[in-house]
Amino acid sequence: MAFPAHPGELVRDEILPAFGLNIVQAAEALKVARPNLNNVLNGHRALTHEMALKIEAAFGVDAETLTNMQNNFDLAKARSHREEIVAGIEKRELIAA
Repeated sequence: MAFPAHPGELVRDEILPAFGLNIVQAAEALKVARPNLNNVLNGHRALTHEMALKIEAAFGVDAETLTNMQNNFDLAKARSHREEIVAGIEKRELIAA
């Protein structure tokens, strides 16, 4: 199974070029610091709900789509470390009433 895309990739590779913007112009349009936007666009930082709303307001990309992409990315990342995360946890059996 392929690892899901980080939402920053979509914004970097599809949205900004469609509007003819570079990262500096996009950061200005979104009223965010360029380094923060750069970290999101390069997948080094999670796309927050607040950032998703700003992108939706500026570029018309549905914030829910972006946050769902981030959730899918985060879950896949966690699953890639599942054994470490769940080490020592035993599955409990449901007791019938």
